[in-house]
Amino acid sequence: MAGWSGDPLDDLGLVRLFHPDGCRPPLIWCFNAQHEPETLAALLGPDQPLIALRSLHLVARFEAGRGRLDSEMGDYYADLLLDRLGDAACVIGGNCQGVSVATQIARRWILAGRHCASFISMESEPLYPLPMPCTLLYGAESEQFNPHLRGDTGAAERWRLLVANPVQHTIPGGHGQYFQPEHNEALATAIRRALNGPAVAPLAAHCLRLRLERPPASVAPGARIELGLRVEAEGGSLPGGLMIGHIWRDAVSCDVQPVVGQPVDGEVCRLVLAAPATPGLWEILLFPSLPPHGPLSWQVHLDPIASLRVKATDLVM
Repeated sequence: MAGWSGDPLDDLGLVRLFHPDGCRPPLIWCFNAQHEPETLAALLGPDQPLIALRSLHLVARFEAGRGRLDSEMGDYYADLLLDRLGDAACVIGGNCQGVSVATQIARRWILAGRHCASFISMESEPLYPLPMPCTLLYGAESEQFNPHLRGDTGAAERWRLLVANPVQHTIPGGHGQYFQPEHNEALATAIRRALNGPAVAPLAAHCLRLRLERPPASVAPGARIELGLRVEAEGGSLPGGLMIGHIWRDAVSCDVQPVVGQPVDGEVCRLVLAAPATPGLWEILLFPSLPPHGPLSWQVHLDPIASLRVKATDLVM
């Protein structure tokens, strides 16, 4: 990043600030390439402070273990930014491989008691729950990443579990083309729309506690698992329309599988899971969600609630 523009905010020059005198809440964005922050800063104008970070694109291989690296990179950036920005409100986002890094920054931001007005995800989606409004941007010609083009019919349901009031916009172009001159105005319009979106007050809800029956020690790949689940509302009753989201996370690599949701029909219910198809030690993360308000009691559901080992089945000759 030695040749990147912007004022360095850290000794290593990994965090760059554009338009420091702008009066709007800063936009913290994780990019993939040098020309991207320069382009976006020029498009948004001098009134919009932009804090540019770099993803691990072309730095780390996109393979098993990338989830752990992205999380560690997000922690590094979050430590720097929380120290330098004080109590300032902000918007956080990223494009492509920058989204998972930005997600970790947003999670840390909220845990530190800071205000993040919204999250912007371009050509990807958060893999962990974020209790904030989210704008998702996809290219009209991005066949690999646009869920509508690749036949991903469950995308909208995942978003409603993971974030509050998800809004999806399609912008012209294919993957990696959005910072090119012919697409600049459409990109700027979409991001300005996300930055100017209406403020959404957090839902006032009772703290919800989840108690899961102990899973078996090991299962076969893809096995169906049914476990007893108790959902307790401290000081009140369960809200109508409550969902439970579950995420499988590899205990070694920290790579995760897309969230799956299940409606709650009472304080005591059965949680139905399909074990991962890949052998290994897997953790189960559970969280309550109330679409379209998003995750509830978020801070008490960050850690795995259980783990089990998926064992490869022996071939019978």
